[in-house]
Amino acid sequence: MYDAHMPGYLADYADQFRQLGRDAFSRQFRRHALVGIGVVGEIVDGARGDTGTLYADHRPDIRGSVLQERVFQLAWPSDSAVRQLVVGRTTEADLTIPDYSISKRHVSVKAVGPNAAQLTDLASHNGTFLNGQRLESGQTRPLEDGDTLTLGRLMFEYRTPDGFVKYVELYSKL
Repeated sequence: MYDAHMPGYLADYADQFRQLGRDAFSRQFRRHALVGIGVVGEIVDGARGDTGTLYADHRPDIRGSVLQERVFQLAWPSDSAVRQLVVGRTTEADLTIPDYSISKRHVSVKAVGPNAAQLTDLASHNGTFLNGQRLESGQTRPLEDGDTLTLGRLMFEYRTPDGFVKYVELYSKL
């Protein structure tokens, strides 16, 4: 489940990394994570009627939205046999992302190993995309460190536990 007391943004995690050091940070924060990249939308060229996809710029010095660089750590109860979380827009989900483009139960993320997970679309209304490829309702795909997930209009980067620690370590040196 998502812990509201965790640091919220990459900069906060980088501060923790610098304070704690790599080993202590890894013991405390080594988890699967979704890192917000930004908002995806469609733009229309009125003069020509052309459409295209607009992707938010992802640079450490820009926070174009509240989502950009926001970290959602995915923590499963350690005593749970099924290590799976539902991501959605309401409190019915294990991880709540309150945006109109996210379905109540949008996707599930299931840990299938210490550094491996799977993503399943739960019949989301506005779609789930993994690295630009749409998942059909009920379709399950493996997640790899650095994969891009688009849930509705919001874009995230998936990080494995090891990948998250390395990502924050690099960010802390900026």
